[in-house]
Amino acid sequence: MRLTAFISYAHADRVFFERFMAAMRPLQQEGLIRTWSDVELLPGDAWRNTLMERIDTSELLILLVSPAFLASRFCTGAELKRALARHEAGLTRVVPVILMPCEWRGTPLGGLQALPRGATALAESEDVSAAIAEMVAAFRQLARVLAQPARASLEQELGLFGCADLMRLKAGADRAIRLIEMTMAAVPREAWPFLRVLELDDLQTRRDRYEAEFRRRCMDA
Repeated sequence: MRLTAFISYAHADRVFFERFMAAMRPLQQEGLIRTWSDVELLPGDAWRNTLMERIDTSELLILLVSPAFLASRFCTGAELKRALARHEAGLTRVVPVILMPCEWRGTPLGGLQALPRGATALAESEDVSAAIAEMVAAFRQLARVLAQPARASLEQELGLFGCADLMRLKAGADRAIRLIEMTMAAVPREAWPFLRVLELDDLQTRRDRYEAEFRRRCMDA
């Protein structure tokens, strides 16, 4: 299974972006991932709708983080909120890549495991080429893990979660549902297929099962 990886970056970091994309090319050639970024937008595309569609259909979201990225429209707008809600609901994986020193730990990204290892900014690495190679190896491993077919049904998975996990997953599903519903209310009905509206059923089912399991196991604990 080839994963779709959405790459988000600040245009001020275009040099780092191009170097990162070149380093990721072997993973594309191996059939592990297909990358997408805004360089693939075509003239006349509704860019915001396209970005939301890509966020909703990507298994992996890679964020190239820098001071310029933290100040960008993506990071301060609905797109990042949507991505993180999907991450918390288990529908995608968001991975920050720290390009330059910045106060990313104080943002909503601060709770995520970042690359390079140790979250040392790429620009401050003693050997940038080695750090990039290590990141590519980490993404290769992650792509292989995410591509594995699910080995347990939702009912089986519920038994693996503790009470705090169940409430966290329910909250993540709630946020993802609200974001999809808000977007549906803001766009014409003919645009709904691009929003993965059918995903609402699965999200709502999961949200209800998380809540029911919490009430069954945890209310009297």
